[in-house]
Amino acid sequence: MVFILIMKEVSERVSEAYAVCVLLYMVGKSVNGTVIAGFFTAGGDTRFGFLCDTINLWCLIFLAAFVFKWSVPVVYLLLNLDEFSRMPFEWHHYHKYKWVRNLTQESGGLRK
Repeated sequence: MVFILIMKEVSERVSEAYAVCVLLYMVGKSVNGTVIAGFFTAGGDTRFGFLCDTINLWCLIFLAAFVFKWSVPVVYLLLNLDEFSRMPFEWHHYHKYKWVRNLTQESGGLRK
């Protein structure tokens, strides 16, 4: 009976920790999705999002999985942490405002 009570307490703590982790991940995912896929793409800068994904997802995760041969849970953790690892770079890029481009065409006026 004591074992069941201990396991219930442990499972509640694990559930709470997992809920906090999921919450943080969703905040990071939402911010990155809005900034990279929303602001930068709408402003005409699709290259930055491509570079972020290429460097984080393909280079770093590839090295972790195939060169360093880290375990699957560690690689998965790194894959999810990439949302937070690119945040400083995207905020720096956002505040430079080099991503804003004029996407409209100038014309001589309305045609009849």
